[in-house]
Amino acid sequence: MGSDLRAGLAIIRATWVAVAVFVLFGTGVTLAFNALSASLLSDVSLELPLVPGFLSALILDALVEMIVPYLLILFMIEIAAIGGERLAGKDSRMQLVFKLNVAWSLLVAAIFSTLIITLLGWLLQAFMGVVLLSLFGDTANQDSGSVISTLGLIGIVQHLLILIVLAFGISRFALIPVIARHHAVGFGEAWRLQTHGFDNYYGSVRNRFFRVLLVLLVIEAVIALAVTSGIGDGFFTNILVSAVSVFLLTVWAVAILTCMVRSQPEASEPTNEDTQDH
Repeated sequence: MGSDLRAGLAIIRATWVAVAVFVLFGTGVTLAFNALSASLLSDVSLELPLVPGFLSALILDALVEMIVPYLLILFMIEIAAIGGERLAGKDSRMQLVFKLNVAWSLLVAAIFSTLIITLLGWLLQAFMGVVLLSLFGDTANQDSGSVISTLGLIGIVQHLLILIVLAFGISRFALIPVIARHHAVGFGEAWRLQTHGFDNYYGSVRNRFFRVLLVLLVIEAVIALAVTSGIGDGFFTNILVSAVSVFLLTVWAVAILTCMVRSQPEASEPTNEDTQDH
């Protein structure tokens, strides 16, 4: 895990100017869309879910959650690709040329990841509901302080389980758009390479990225909690937390994926000599 984190930092250092601009841009876009969405939600009545204003707010919320991260990741895939070329000794200029197969692979991967996260989220919600019902039945005669501490512990565990669900769902498909970018293939071929051409072991690279992404998610959550508890909730807090989130979960994560993909040998068909040797 440490080598993967260091490899991602190497790409970040190779393109630090582009990364700095990217973090500022990503933070500004995220805050702007979130503010616009919150403003629209505050102007409509939540008691009338069929009014156009409410539906517009829901649609805008969905667009913020899907399109903004999608475009940011698409940008970062290109920046990280250039960083990987610079680490390989090439004199690569910062030219962002987007490819349709990468955009399509990222879209499909995002949809599949969302389906996995939603399904696991439903199961987790049902499980936590059973746990809480059991807890309230067992704490009927306990003092309030003990109940509050128990609920706090359950909240921490629940949040950690949510992060595990997010890391697992994303890691199942996160390699695919990066493979499509570096191997110039479509979604189907990238899926085959991911499951059969990496480390000669099914799922090993995905499992490595799952652990790395989980660490980044936990770090981001701890920093957000510390900043919010330390300086309170406000505009500066939102800027700082958003910038940290963009750096950890988009910049660093994509850089690590890029190193993972570029460090793997291309899968090749067995030759006649290989067949005869065996």
